[in-house]
Amino acid sequence: MAKFENPVIKELLERYRRVWSLGHAMSLMGWDEETYMPSQGVVERATAMAELRTLYQELITSDQFVSLVERASKQEGLNEYERGVVRVLNREITILKKIPPEPQLRADQDVPGGLHSLEGGQGQVRLPDVQALP
Repeated sequence: MAKFENPVIKELLERYRRVWSLGHAMSLMGWDEETYMPSQGVVERATAMAELRTLYQELITSDQFVSLVERASKQEGLNEYERGVVRVLNREITILKKIPPEPQLRADQDVPGGLHSLEGGQGQVRLPDVQALP
């Protein structure tokens, strides 16, 4: 038995593919930031992440996508996987609609406590001293 049989759910998943791809890319960027990224890349990475998060939010809260999720919610006879997709997307939409879409940070902004405060006096990021685990 196929996990996704309902045509509305299939359309929803196809539209969600772009949103999922952005989330996946942001996860990889976050991993890279934590493991390999040079400290000089913090400002640019923060700018890119802010822009991608804003795009993610715009896509998932767009009227078109929300109406498709609402249409999927009204479908009868959904299997447990299909109901799970609708439940997860409804929750994500609800959360993201509560967050203002404006907190985009750019490298050229000088925001107190923002991006430029990450830079040290010589353009270096000040990281706390961390002791290696045994």
